[in-house]
Amino acid sequence: MVTFHPTAATFSNIQILSKQLTELIIVDNTPHKSEALADFLKNSPQITLIQNQENWGIARSLNLGVEVALKKKLEWVFTFDQDSTPTDHFLTDIKAAYDSYPNQEKLALISPYHQSPLQNTVVSSKIFKTIDFAMTSGCLIKLSVFEMVGTFDEDLFIDYVDLDYCLRIKQKGFDLIEASCAILKHELGKAQWHTLGPLRCAPTHHSAERRYYITRNRIHCWKKYALTFPQWFFIDFKSSIKEFIKLILFEEEKRLKLYYILLGIRDALYVRLGKRVDL
Repeated sequence: MVTFHPTAATFSNIQILSKQLTELIIVDNTPHKSEALADFLKNSPQITLIQNQENWGIARSLNLGVEVALKKKLEWVFTFDQDSTPTDHFLTDIKAAYDSYPNQEKLALISPYHQSPLQNTVVSSKIFKTIDFAMTSGCLIKLSVFEMVGTFDEDLFIDYVDLDYCLRIKQKGFDLIEASCAILKHELGKAQWHTLGPLRCAPTHHSAERRYYITRNRIHCWKKYALTFPQWFFIDFKSSIKEFIKLILFEEEKRLKLYYILLGIRDALYVRLGKRVDL
């Protein structure tokens, strides 16, 4: 699990996970480290805490966790955000999907069903379905895959780290599935419903800085994968237009966010990656 200024909700999610997993590795990106997190975990020997004492980004933090998992000679690793809440039978549902998959040797990643707080619970009749990409949180990844695919791309820092890795997995010929009954409650940004005439939608209200990373890394991935995965490219391109319209119609700080989007476009074109630096 990667944390950043963990809250009481984060501690609750840690407790839920620690009841289902034999090992838990937490990589904390809180600047100057989180004393509250260290104190909370002091009597939890099954939990490994790595405190970076600065924000190293999601990709590098995930790679640190994977490195520890490899040293512990584990076979699979979950990747969690701090704001994701699994159900009590989450692990059982993930395992059921794995057990039901006919070609387990080719299976590299199992994603849960990500449920937004704005959604009603959907009970699927399917144990699993094949997918092309998944969000980071709650994914179960076979550790041997990292030897063939490589680690998460630290140049992306945050946003599209998961998409990039999933497409690299696909390029190597591995399979990805969603465990449709494994529900993970996950909040994307600060989404809330808005209505304008017949239009009803839920923009994410991401910060201006997140808009920068989303834009920059999205265009970087378009340049990298559009020809190999044209169907994904067209879907993502349409999504970007819808996101932009929702931002213009409903979100606050429009000027600032548009400015950061332009910065993201500029840096994507000039291949300025990594953590954003003011120029």
